[in-house]
Amino acid sequence: MHPGVWIGDNFENAERRVLILGESHYDTSKEKNNVGKVTFTTRGVIETYLREKTYPFFTKIANTFGYESDEEIHKFYNLICFGNYVNVVVDKDGEKNGSYFIEKFRQEYNKELIQFCNEQFIDIIACFSIKTYDYLPSGGQKEEEYVITRKKGNPIKTRKWSYKKGTVVSDSMALDKDLLVYGIWHPSTSGGYDAKLEYEEYIKDQQELKWLCNKSAI
Repeated sequence: MHPGVWIGDNFENAERRVLILGESHYDTSKEKNNVGKVTFTTRGVIETYLREKTYPFFTKIANTFGYESDEEIHKFYNLICFGNYVNVVVDKDGEKNGSYFIEKFRQEYNKELIQFCNEQFIDIIACFSIKTYDYLPSGGQKEEEYVITRKKGNPIKTRKWSYKKGTVVSDSMALDKDLLVYGIWHPSTSGGYDAKLEYEEYIKDQQELKWLCNKSAI
């Protein structure tokens, strides 16, 4: 995982411990000198977002759980932790993009992820990247795939996977507790992610996630 995971102020006392898992941070400079390096923390990115609301990606994640206003979004991010699967900065549009690093270092990333889950007693991972979801450890079992059909745009597919306590998932590393994983479209997907539709049609009805949803929106 990318260093400096964001951990909200109320995360430790939340009803369940949820990790929102993204894919990677981008190097947006023209020179691309930071690709493959660590030059900032995820925590710093979220702190900047909460001050300036500069990244729609994070707003759409909050929208997926029914949070809309700035005050509500702050509340949401204080209930969860957020981390990125890839542990270095990638080139968004070049050869060394997220896919390049994920395919090459999958085992390393999974080991770091499971170690984090054990250390932080994570109950649920919500992957906002199907690519990341697909590269998680193969142990465990598929729970469901839910498809939202739209009049315009591609269908939205949400996946669900579970691991049992003690499952050996990466280099003999075992989970200390049961873990539930959701695979949700990347909010910037070219297929046109619809956060409000995802919330209305699926997320708000998930028993394991109801507590996290914005109560005023239900």
